[in-house]
Amino acid sequence: LMAVMMMLVAVSVMSPSTMRNVEEEIMKDATIVEKEVENWLNHVPEHPPQTSSSGSSGASVKASVVDATAAMEMQPSKWVEGEKKLKQQLKILELRQKQGKDLGVPTLTRYLGEDFPAWAGEGVDKAEWEKKRDAMYAQMKVEEEEWKKNARNFIEAEKRLKQERRATAQQTATQ
Repeated sequence: LMAVMMMLVAVSVMSPSTMRNVEEEIMKDATIVEKEVENWLNHVPEHPPQTSSSGSSGASVKASVVDATAAMEMQPSKWVEGEKKLKQQLKILELRQKQGKDLGVPTLTRYLGEDFPAWAGEGVDKAEWEKKRDAMYAQMKVEEEEWKKNARNFIEAEKRLKQERRATAQQTATQ
């Protein structure tokens, strides 16, 4: 976004029509990069937005965002499904606690699978349960950091590629 702002400041000294063309080009590039990142993150097949003959892509971008959202929501997500299962398990715990059972037990804040109970109830060694929970949370944190690193690398590679394309196009235009 900072690069886009700097480009907009730089083009403000150009003629209005040239500035409009550059702004449109920047917005197209930003939209395409955003869409590619969304597609990569959600594993949705890439469908770049269609533009009208005037170069405006406002309506088609909205349509593509709606399509992308619908496609994303249709895909299974182990994280979302897991959180739903955890919520169901914690509702059961809530009902038990209203009956005076399992009061003050440690609980999960993230779903850890079917074979890991959402709370350390009767017959469960609480210290052992907490130790296993903490180890699994630590592993999840490692996975999360790896995912973030991969996403940052992907975004940076896309930025470099766009900059290279823009520089090539500018060199071609000036020749």
